[in-house]
Amino acid sequence: MKSFISMLRTLPLIMLLSACSILSQAPLRAVYDLGPPPAISSGSPPTVFVKVGSVTEPESLSTTDIHYRLLYDDPQQLRSYADSQWAGSAGELIQGRIESALPDVQVTSTSRDTQYILDLHVQTFEQVFISPMSAYDDLQVRVVLRATPDNRVIAEHLFSFRQPCALNAHGAAEGLSALTDQFTTSLLKWIQLSSATR
Repeated sequence: MKSFISMLRTLPLIMLLSACSILSQAPLRAVYDLGPPPAISSGSPPTVFVKVGSVTEPESLSTTDIHYRLLYDDPQQLRSYADSQWAGSAGELIQGRIESALPDVQVTSTSRDTQYILDLHVQTFEQVFISPMSAYDDLQVRVVLRATPDNRVIAEHLFSFRQPCALNAHGAAEGLSALTDQFTTSLLKWIQLSSATR
């Protein structure tokens, strides 16, 4: 009888230890960011200052999920990897990359105190499977460049980039990081041209 009572007393402890063991074996989600920013050659101090204004994105992109889409199986459904995630939302990641590059923007202007505001709307930031054996990463960002103090729109453009990628979360993260760098480089050139023709 004493042995039975002793067993009952130790049962909660055994269950607790078992639960801890199960939790400790649960796989952790891999967390991806865009990696180190690419090297950008620095020149003379910029004569026009550009800063990021509003950054918007669809509700589906306001999470840290790494999204993918199957064009061959319910292509309107946006899916996400269960074992991997981004370090921030698409807008946060892209904004950080652009802001790290903006100090090196070189543009010409007759007014040294002119300031430009750059608004971004991230439309697409996902991996797309054409078939079980083929996929690409897709990035689309619409940008608007405004001049202060009158808030006048100088230019706007939709940037779109795609490239083949590996068929997993790592492929999505690696490819979208590369596309973000391509976008950043193209954006800086676009800002230069748009500001010069103002």
